[in-house]
Amino acid sequence: IAEKPTVNEPSSSVKLEQTPSSVQCDAATYRVGEVVVAVAEAIAVPTDPQSLDTIVRYGTDSRYYVVIRGWLYQELSGTQSQLNATRNPATKDRFQRKTDFLRDAIRRIDLE
Repeated sequence: IAEKPTVNEPSSSVKLEQTPSSVQCDAATYRVGEVVVAVAEAIAVPTDPQSLDTIVRYGTDSRYYVVIRGWLYQELSGTQSQLNATRNPATKDRFQRKTDFLRDAIRRIDLE
């Protein structure tokens, strides 16, 4: 039976390693990060008129379509579950608006 290695240093003194020079963050990787942040912000604020435009702009790009559509579908599934479980009218209304937004976003990227 193998034993787990012991750590003598407290977690607060753990040093972060630098990224090896062989692993560089190229422009494409950085661009994907920007897309992820933009879409996450758009999903978080469905009442903002720019949110749907942001999702459509990135979701209709063939490089990101599959990932963004899958993300929207998973968000919709979770939000629909919360909508079905809540009894609070104010919360129910908020979940309904987000569900409508996500359905509309999926529809828009599928049609364009």
